Amino acid sequence: MSKATITGEDENYLYLADVSIDDGITEEEAVYCADATKEITGSVGIIEIAGNRSNGIVIQPGYEGNAVYNAARDGQLYQVPQKDGTQPASGNFWNWSMRPGWQKWRHPYRYATISALDGDNCTVTFAACYATDTPDGKQLDCNQVASMGATIEYMSCNGAAFTDGDEVIVELTHDANAVWSSAKVIGFKSEPKGCEWSETWEDGICGQHKWYTNNGSCVEIETYAYVSGDMLHIATKGGSIAVYYSSDDDNDLPPPIVGFLRILIPEASAGNYSGIYITAGGTKIYLKCAGSDPYPYFPTTDIGFSSEEMEIDLSTCGLNVGDTITDIRISASGRNLTWPAYQASTITIDYMIFSAVSLYE
Repeated sequence: MSKATITGEDENYLYLADVSIDDGITEEEAVYCADATKEITGSVGIIEIAGNRSNGIVIQPGYEGNAVYNAARDGQLYQVPQKDGTQPASGNFWNWSMRPGWQKWRHPYRYATISALDGDNCTVTFAACYATDTPDGKQLDCNQVASMGATIEYMSCNGAAFTDGDEVIVELTHDANAVWSSAKVIGFKSEPKGCEWSETWEDGICGQHKWYTNNGSCVEIETYAYVSGDMLHIATKGGSIAVYYSSDDDNDLPPPIVGFLRILIPEASAGNYSGIYITAGGTKIYLKCAGSDPYPYFPTTDIGFSSEEMEIDLSTCGLNVGDTITDIRISASGRNLTWPAYQASTITIDYMIFSAVSLYE
């Protein structure tokens, strides 16, 4: 546990920080925040796993100002008190001899991997963790148990931001005998996931996220796919057209996760169909706005369209809560009839927000 001063922000919640390594001495490092908090500034608390910086360091979760440095929680580095201008050997010896026991029995943070996720509860399996500075090169396992049950306390959505296999940070509490009595997941080891992912097309098709059209990435197709009035408009006559999002091509930003979709679709019509495909965890679903079901072997939910915001529980559409959404396709397909007649297809989307929690609960 330690202190750092933020000097800059990279991407994906990775910050540059001057990290205290000794009394009055700092080093600049790139450090992830434990949660998806943007624009952290000033002095922050640093988590060191089992007090060993070689295990890597993480900024305290920043949600609701939590990352701000707190000496009681985060500790403070200072020199062993001097006597006559020299470092007392007894003080140094005491610190180093007590360090392995402190790491095993008192230090509250460990890395772990989540499994058996069930709402805001899970099992955590602790990463290997050994004490430093043990005599004769012997290894002292700092983990009191290999795994245990844990609760999840994370931003506004708790367990909904996680999935089995995630590498996380666990905060431990101890009983009167210094034995681990409870565990709480408080963040990610790296690349934290957010509770919301939004797209408003405020700055064109690729103003916030990378979207592909039939003519290539971030290219507005005049008349057929374009942004106007901060809305995405897709219109086609006889053929079909779509705008695609892939999390693989947006890797500088956290991808959306399955939970709830808040969306405003003021207009939709169909020769064949118009709607939204979503792929997550290897499963593809279709949210139909108008027309027929183009692929009946996909789970299909008829959402229609409205001038009012809709909220869709994606778990009722066939997706698993917490899965990463890998692809989104907004599509419209017209119907060719005897030339020159046709049935056009359109869809207009004002915004879409993937949220781990419901706005209306």
